[in-house]
Amino acid sequence: ELRIRDGFLVTSLFWTVLGIAGSLPFILTAGLGVFSANFGATLDRSSRDQALYATGADVRVIGLAPRPRGGSADIIANIDRIEEVDTVSRVMQRDGVVHRAFGSDSYRMVAVDPDSFAETAWSRSDMNSVDLKSHLESTRFDGMPGIPLPEGTRFISMRVRPGQPTPGLSVIASFRDDNGSYSTGVIGTLEPRPANARRFECPELVLPADPSDESGPSPEWCTIGGSAGRVLFSVADALSDSLNLLAFRFSPLESFLSGSGPIPAGTLQIDEISAISEDGTVTVIESFDDREAFDRWSGVPLLPAADAKDRLIPGVVSLSWGEFEPTSGFMLFAGLELPPIPVLVSREFMERSGRSVGDVMEAMLETEDLVLEIVDVIDFIPTVDPNLKPFIVADIDAVLAAANRFGAFGNTIQYNELWIRARGEGTAQVADRVTAQINLLPFSHTGIIHRDAALADIASDPLVRAGWSVLLALAYATVLLVSAVGFLVHSQVSFDARKGEFALLRTIGLSMRQLLSLVVLEQALVLGVAIGIGIFMGTRLGGTMLPFLSKSGEGIRVVPPILVEVDWSSFGITFALLGVVILIVVAVILYSVYRMSIQSVLRLGER
Repeated sequence: ELRIRDGFLVTSLFWTVLGIAGSLPFILTAGLGVFSANFGATLDRSSRDQALYATGADVRVIGLAPRPRGGSADIIANIDRIEEVDTVSRVMQRDGVVHRAFGSDSYRMVAVDPDSFAETAWSRSDMNSVDLKSHLESTRFDGMPGIPLPEGTRFISMRVRPGQPTPGLSVIASFRDDNGSYSTGVIGTLEPRPANARRFECPELVLPADPSDESGPSPEWCTIGGSAGRVLFSVADALSDSLNLLAFRFSPLESFLSGSGPIPAGTLQIDEISAISEDGTVTVIESFDDREAFDRWSGVPLLPAADAKDRLIPGVVSLSWGEFEPTSGFMLFAGLELPPIPVLVSREFMERSGRSVGDVMEAMLETEDLVLEIVDVIDFIPTVDPNLKPFIVADIDAVLAAANRFGAFGNTIQYNELWIRARGEGTAQVADRVTAQINLLPFSHTGIIHRDAALADIASDPLVRAGWSVLLALAYATVLLVSAVGFLVHSQVSFDARKGEFALLRTIGLSMRQLLSLVVLEQALVLGVAIGIGIFMGTRLGGTMLPFLSKSGEGIRVVPPILVEVDWSSFGITFALLGVVILIVVAVILYSVYRMSIQSVLRLGER
């Protein structure tokens, strides 16, 4: 009995090894089956991912801008009140250039809110080396320009004494509210005369008795003041009580309008700057009593003030200017220049510019100058194709603060997109509600994109995909048929060559059931190994071939990159057909063994 078992195993293993050569067609069939099952699902996944990447979020408002003279409103809070809206995030996308020794490099600035952007933006775990939220944490920027004014501030004042009357030189304050709106307010002139004569007053100038006296009158200390620049809008909770004082501009506004000549050189002493509420409460926001006061202001240089005998005047600073044209002016900024803004840059930007992490670079965003510091590299950010436009990602508050340091005196740059995450599955209704809400606010927009519409217009041509699917199906059917016929012929030839061995096994006591079991085991081993090798080769074929399909018509990679996706239903159908064919082939082989005549085989062997 032991010898029979040994012969059974040796024979099975021997013919299994030989049978693998005959199962090569099934290796090809299994490999092609895996590739066919992956192909359609991978194209579908790629098309869907491209649509979601281009959309960026469930709902995206583009071309957002405040209406001229439309007022200020908290658009984020108003949209966040919509029941179907889960999260709203501000985004700014604008083009700029980075300066270098010879020439410049263009880039796309994507300024985002690190607190909410990762919650609204579509992303995929393989798109970057770390998750998006962790990446954005490295761009967080806490330093903001300006001096926060007390809540409820309605007026701003400055106690001044000009060296000589300069009626054409106005003092204009620049503000920013927590809605991101910039405004200005004239507080007076250096005659001196306050802008709001009801709340503030200055002593009348005493003209010299002799008109030929060129020394002119000597102005006394005067508190000039005016309204803190804000505009109301008729939307509930739209008015912001939080203001930041950004700067004072000394501008020849009246001289320019009247067409008079240049503004003469002069000096100005400043004692204190105050904020006044509606009920008259005065809060001194700058007294210039300490040495650090010179560090809290930048722009035109501040110097300690002195009297006519060159004695220092405590708590008073002085500034001076030369003659300038009416189209010019000078500014006194609240706070020093901001430090470099930490940014993430795309790999394409690093390759084209030759820069590395830690570099500080001077850049321009539209017409405004920025100083940026590279803190890390990022591969992808939704809506931006790095092949077409290298990009830079930064904290939106830092970018807006640096780009708008001139406040309303410059070309104010604002966020121009809203990225919204919806609570439910459908996004069309959310887009309609958001559009209706924006129309009630002092904002305009050029369009609104939502996920459902993007998926309905997936760029992948269904006819092209159908053509590939039919081609692969025909190829698979052909290979399956050829494999079945080839393996059947191989098995029949192998059976004819082994009839003597089968007859001998029957003669030494092996029953027909045991002989058929031997054949089944042999075929299971042969075909099992063949199909396993085929599945492995098919998987590797998909991983090798499909990346070559991730190229657009222009020869650049598809964004985001293609991920191989397995369609398990197609996989099941494919291998079910393969299993049916294999069962038929094995059944034919077993039938041949069953009909074998031992006597005839042994008589042939004797001859």
